[in-house]
Amino acid sequence: MANDLNNDLEALNLASAAMTAISARYRTAAPEERSALWEARDSAWTAYASARQRLLQHGALVSDEQLDSIRDLRDTLSVTAETANVARAAQQLVQVLGRISLI
Repeated sequence: MANDLNNDLEALNLASAAMTAISARYRTAAPEERSALWEARDSAWTAYASARQRLLQHGALVSDEQLDSIRDLRDTLSVTAETANVARAAQQLVQVLGRISLI
């Protein structure tokens, strides 16, 4: 049980870092790139908020595999500069967080 709760807390921290990277990339993007990032960024924020609420209310939901996926996406977002890669990673984050919030 403690490990599951640790996974939840780490998932929240990693997802928060991923969201910060997405937002930073959006803010520094050229105007024509912002429109390409807007939908992915908005979807990621919605998924993050839903997963965060679910984890804080119910806890012990994040598997090791999901945690690894979030970590990989956070790492990808911290080094990628291309708009298409940021948007793709944001959509993958939506999918992972969506599975957490539906458990």
